[in-house]
Amino acid sequence: MTSVKAPEDGRFGLRIAFQADRFGQLMQSRLLVFRPGSAVAGGGYFLPAVERKGPIELRAEAGHDTVRVRLPDGFRIGRDAGSSAPGESLRQYQSSWKAEGNEVVFDQTLEIQSIIVAAEQYRGVREFFEQVYGAELAPVVLVRK
Repeated sequence: MTSVKAPEDGRFGLRIAFQADRFGQLMQSRLLVFRPGSAVAGGGYFLPAVERKGPIELRAEAGHDTVRVRLPDGFRIGRDAGSSAPGESLRQYQSSWKAEGNEVVFDQTLEIQSIIVAAEQYRGVREFFEQVYGAELAPVVLVRK
């Protein structure tokens, strides 16, 4: 694990390398399904499906994550890369995954501005974060060569 702090621009970086023998699920002995974004998923906000009576406060945050997963021997990516970009002026999210050499690379960027959101806008904020979590947990399918 390596951490890097760049005080001149207020950024903090963290690099972690690990090996997981069972990061995916083998199906029919030829398809390997895994979720590269699950290595970084779970941060941020959990907003339950309830009727909101009062406003909700979002704190400013910004982050960028990259997850690189080395393809197991004998497998290739089974479909084209995917991406997601739900957002609006106060909340932005973008993610993508692609093949790069013998790796799958998942990138995501999340930016939220500090704001107090009225109760009647709660559903839209909740849907935004559901899209973020859905993109983080999107599966990648590998096919045995």
